[in-house]
Amino acid sequence: MRLLLGGKVNAAILPTPIVAQKMASGGGVSVVLTTDPIPHLGLSAAPSVDANTRGALSKALLNAHTSEDGRKMLKQIGFERFDPATATVYSGQAGILKEYWGY
Repeated sequence: MRLLLGGKVNAAILPTPIVAQKMASGGGVSVVLTTDPIPHLGLSAAPSVDANTRGALSKALLNAHTSEDGRKMLKQIGFERFDPATATVYSGQAGILKEYWGY
């Protein structure tokens, strides 16, 4: 975004939340093309965390948008809400990690 706004590049591929935030603040950017979204950050718990605690953490994060404290936390981290992850959500993403990010 810094290069785009600084005139160092004419276009960029940027994550939707970053572009939306800049557009909402009158940032002088325009969307030319959008693609299907790829999964965002994923959270996981160590195997040493017991099942009850994992379940409570999952429930709290997935329902955070329904409480005042939860909405405050989400706003602080710049997320609208958490969505449940499934193997289907991440199907085919290994290629992107390898090709673009070197993992």
